[in-house]
Amino acid sequence: TFGVLFTIDESLYRVSSDGELDITKFDAEGIEGTFSFRAEEMFAAADAKEISVQGSFDFDCTGGEVCEGD
Repeated sequence: TFGVLFTIDESLYRVSSDGELDITKFDAEGIEGTFSFRAEEMFAAADAKEISVQGSFDFDCTGGEVCEGD
């Protein structure tokens, strides 16, 4: 389970429904994948905006000897 809060300009958003997290690589070299979810504006006086968020990530391992693998 992941909780996500983020800002766009001055507006704060939170996840509004289930999304997807697809991990395509997770090994001694690092982690890589994609994600998508719907989010809604928090604290809107009226007519809160709802948006679709999609992205990807690719992080190299930074754990020293742990990253060397077998």
